[in-house]
Amino acid sequence: MKTIAITGASGHLGNNISRYLLTKGYSLKALVRFDDEESLLGLDIELVKGDLFAPDALDRLMQGSDIIIHLAGKVSIYPEEKKRFTKQISKELSGLQKPV
Repeated sequence: MKTIAITGASGHLGNNISRYLLTKGYSLKALVRFDDEESLLGLDIELVKGDLFAPDALDRLMQGSDIIIHLAGKVSIYPEEKKRFTKQISKELSGLQKPV
């Protein structure tokens, strides 16, 4: 079975998708912030602690993964923060060859 790397797994959408994928037998790896793993505890998910803005964290997440599902998002009332987030994530994920 394939290994799926997922960002945003601790959020509402990501958490539900992660739980569904586990029922289908997939192996999951989730990038989680250091203070944001509570909703994933007790699930058979490899937690990769780190930040989306740290290339080494994304490297660790994607190592050994067959598929990546990017669900992390930035919620902010400040347009400049949203632009910075979008630009950085686009840059970090631009090297992926096979979009899902």
